[in-house]
Parts: sequence; C-alpha cells; structure tokens
Amino acid sequence: MIQDQLVEYISSQIKLGISRDAIKAALIGAGWKAEDVDETLKKVDGGASAVATQPIVAASQPVQSSTSASKTSSPFTSFSPSDIVGETKNVQPQAKPQIQARPITMNDFVSGPAQDLAKPYLNKKMDTTVSGMTGVTRKSKGDMVAIIIEAVIMIALAGLSGYLYFQNKNLDVKISGLNGQGTDVATQLTNLNGQLQTFSGANASLTAQVASLTAQNVDLQTNLSFFTVSSMIASGSSSTATTTVTVSGTLSGGGKALYAITTSYGTKVLVKNSINATTSAVLAPLVGTTVQVTGDHIPGSPSLTVTMVNGIPAQ
Repeated sequence: MIQDQLVEYISSQIKLGISRDAIKAALIGAGWKAEDVDETLKKVDGGASAVATQPIVAASQPVQSSTSASKTSSPFTSFSPSDIVGETKNVQPQAKPQIQARPITMNDFVSGPAQDLAKPYLNKKMDTTVSGMTGVTRKSKGDMVAIIIEAVIMIALAGLSGYLYFQNKNLDVKISGLNGQGTDVATQLTNLNGQLQTFSGANASLTAQVASLTAQNVDLQTNLSFFTVSSMIASGSSSTATTTVTVSGTLSGGGKALYAITTSYGTKVLVKNSINATTSAVLAPLVGTTVQVTGDHIPGSPSLTVTMVNGIPAQ
C-alpha cells in the first residue's frame, strides 16, 4: 500500500542523488514491505517521468553554503525518521535482497543536509541493513541460547555415555569374577558330594558293624544267660519268668541223650524238650550241622525249650 510519507521520503532521497536500490534496501531493512516499496518507487518514477517532459530552467541564483542551507527552511523539516519507522510495528520482516558485498558507509545512503536528517534512523538500522546487503545472517539471542543448550546437552550425553561405558566394563569384570567364583563353588560342591558319598559309604559300613556288634552282644548276653544265675535264684527264690531267645550252634546228641547246641562261644545249651516226638523228629536229621533254634529260656538255666528249628515249628 502506497503511503504519502513513503512517497515523500523516496522523492527526497532521489533528489539527493541516492540510488533506488540503496533506498529500497534501507526501507526493507527498516521493516517496510518490499511490495509497498516497489509500488511507491513506481509511483515516484512515474511522477518523475512526467516532470522530466517539462523544460528544465537552470537556477540563476548562487549556491548557498552548507551552513546557510542548514538554516534555510527545507520542505522536509517536518519529516522525521519516526514517520517511517513508526508504521513498522507488528510488520513481518521480508526476505533481504542479496547485493554484492562491499564496505558500506552512511554516505552511500545520504549526503548533505539530509544526512543529519536520516542519521538517527540509519545508525539504528545499520547492522541489519549491512547484514542483509552482504548476505551475512546474524544469529539472534534465541539462536545462540539454543546452540548453547544443544552444546550442553551433547556434552552431558557424551559424559553419560562415558559413564555408562565404564560402568558396563566394571559390571563385565564383576560378572567374570562371579563366574569364576561360581566355577570354584561348583568344583567345591562336586568335591563335597564325593566326600559325602564316601562318608555315606563309611556310615553304612559303620552301621553294618554296629548291627553286627549288636547282634554279637545279644548273642553273648544270651550265652551268658545260660551260665549266670539270676539274683532271685541265687538268693533261693524261685522264678518262673521266661524269655524268648535264639541260639545258633552245632547240634549234637539224640537217642537216649538230650539234644545239645554248642555255640561259637563254647556254651552248651541243652534242649529241654528233646523227648518230644515232634521236636525229636525235627532235630534228628540235623545232628552234626549248624542250626538256629528259638525257644523259651529261664535266665540262669542251662536248658532251652525249643519251639522252632531253622524257622520250622518244633512242637
């Protein structure tokens, strides 16, 4: 949209000899839209063409000094940079034209009395204008903060990666140590199992020996019972208490003599019921052999009433 103050400013700059490209770059750098600047330039150029057709009359008056000119009223005395930049609020910046890079000074834009008029405006916008004309894009504070944050994040991630790497190495070492300890423990368990089996075998052997000794002890006590007179008998008291015993030994006797069993300890046990027909029938064929008889016995008595011979009833 063409604005009068923009037309007035462009016209004044063209009259001062400023190039249209420089005027356009300065206005765009100040925040004016490129299309508005182009339309205004076309309008100004159109008016200038119309004026160019009229005869040009050379000035006959002498040129005043710069001091006098500054004191002379100017058609732009009521014009200030705020008239230009004041309308740029909330205007989106346009793409900056790319111009061949070269050193830029204020004289490239204004000269003479207009230089003092545009100096505050140009000094304020010079950095942006120069950056746009030379193709150099300056990073804003937000971009710099984002770059710093990214750098910090990268450093933190690198530190975390290194920490995790060393932690993983430490865990690998610990796992290797535990595996070695596990192997040692497994070997020790194998050795302990072997020792346990050995102890179990020894225990079984000891158990068998204890059983054998127990049996021998019982057998010895049984043999002794045929020699030892109980306290009751020794004191003259009678006792009918009997006990069931088992005796092993060589069988002898028969006929008119009582059957007798001679044990490994040399104890001779008489068969009290030798005259019993059933008992005699069972014992007779076994004379001269080793038999195992079970019967009733009164402690202190040398005889035994046989009830079974080698597991066969004898009564």
